[in-house]
Amino acid sequence: EALADNVNPGFQVGTGSVDGVFSLGYNYGGEKIGVNTLVSYYLKGENKNDYQFGNQFSYSMNLFTVFSTDKMNIMPFAGISGDVYDSITQYGETLADTDGNILNASLGSELAIEKFIFGASYTLPIQQSLFGDNVESKQRFSLYVNFAL
Repeated sequence: EALADNVNPGFQVGTGSVDGVFSLGYNYGGEKIGVNTLVSYYLKGENKNDYQFGNQFSYSMNLFTVFSTDKMNIMPFAGISGDVYDSITQYGETLADTDGNILNASLGSELAIEKFIFGASYTLPIQQSLFGDNVESKQRFSLYVNFAL
């Protein structure tokens, strides 16, 4: 209950349901500029308490440029992303004010060295209407490392 005003429950893992995730992505990269896109649909199942988070549609697009040397690539990017959430149901009834949508802008950069990619990203909500405007997503900063096999 303490987190009810601060966290969208649909963002959390561990709901006890079996969900399906269907994604389609496309990347285009020229010598100095590129774009990557991703759309995903989350088909959410019901858990043992007859509780079902609403299905979710997510999308993103990033434009990037590449600065290369012999040993590394630096790829700054800017993009948009968003999510559309269907309503939550419990015992077959739709719960009021549990749907919503959000649109984000992001800036960041990746550094690729051999098989490692180091990245940083800043995301800022541009427009949002979540849970009847009872939940507000905040800005976020992410650091990540990927390793290619």
